[in-house]
Amino acid sequence: MFVFLLALKHPDTANDYATVERLLSTTLHSLLGQTSEHFKIVVVCNRVPDIEPKDPRIHFHHVAFPPVSKVNGKLHPVEKFTDKGSKYLSGLLFAKQFNPSYVYIVDSDDWVNVDIVKFFEQCKPAPVWYVDAGCFVNLETNEYKKRAGLLRYCGSTFVYDYHFLMKVADIKNNIDAASTQQALIAATSEFFVINLLSNHLINYQHYKNMGSKPKPIPLRAACWIQGTGENVSQTAGGDAGLPIDKKFCDTFHVPYSFIPEHKQNLALKLRDFFAHMQSLAKWQYSKITGNKVF
Repeated sequence: MFVFLLALKHPDTANDYATVERLLSTTLHSLLGQTSEHFKIVVVCNRVPDIEPKDPRIHFHHVAFPPVSKVNGKLHPVEKFTDKGSKYLSGLLFAKQFNPSYVYIVDSDDWVNVDIVKFFEQCKPAPVWYVDAGCFVNLETNEYKKRAGLLRYCGSTFVYDYHFLMKVADIKNNIDAASTQQALIAATSEFFVINLLSNHLINYQHYKNMGSKPKPIPLRAACWIQGTGENVSQTAGGDAGLPIDKKFCDTFHVPYSFIPEHKQNLALKLRDFFAHMQSLAKWQYSKITGNKVF
């Protein structure tokens, strides 16, 4: 069984929780478009949202973790990752009931390729996989940009062998999905919860150094949704992209209502091609040097 694992921020932490729920609704719609039926979706949350779509494959796991505090109007940097990582750990324990083979950690506002589960049913086993080819999506203009090395930007970029990840967690105390945030962290380590589970920027190099070099998923696997007002990461710059079209919507199973009135043309496609090649070169340099080049 393949499990998509998501974590929602506390309602008191969000700038606009209605926006969080609306974005989650689109993400769930995207995930439910998988071409294989052998998956579950686990959403860890402080309050179970009453949203569409409703589907028996979606499981909301309620936790009573405290809201993240703010410093000068911004989320406390350590608490932010502690909240996210501990929710993922609680979700991993909740997902145990489904006997998962792989778990894909997905941000609650991103979109995923419809063939992800099918690929992992057919691929040779590996402990860690990452999203190389993906897209930036600007919801203000309904445009997308193809990019390489999406793991440098986006949290929806690592798929783990479930048993491998739980071995890395090295759980020392008796905990389960109902355990408190403090108990979860104490049973593993702050490094695992705050860094490995919730901060995607270090994972590639960390697992490579462990001898479990992540393998690239050979699909344009995910979309990083930008400019929502609720993103943890900041929006990356660059030229405008290509208008969303029907093929794009089908690939990521999102409604055709995202298709704007303006159309793609040759100039836009050429600009996007050269921007993508530039991102590919920067990602190759990043892999060779270990430096984060964006």
